[in-house]
Amino acid sequence: MSERLLKIATEADPMATPFLNREAAEIFGRQLQAALAQNSPQDPPMKLVGPRFRYALELLNSGESEKAIAQFRLLQEEVRARNLRSRRISCH
Repeated sequence: MSERLLKIATEADPMATPFLNREAAEIFGRQLQAALAQNSPQDPPMKLVGPRFRYALELLNSGESEKAIAQFRLLQEEVRARNLRSRRISCH
């Protein structure tokens, strides 16, 4: 039984398993770092906004509240600096 549990734990995909937020945060953090390293002024804003949001959300869901707040603040600064607007969805 313990072998089976160990196998499940080691083979679980953090991107497909909602309770592996810490592992997913690590993956999204690496993706954000890669996007930051390859960023140029001509790139579309979502190249950084999307990865930073996903990273911040997974940090929050994994209990890393302070780190998540820092990432959400950076996200907010990026959105304001680029004057981005959200798409509003009408419920009518």
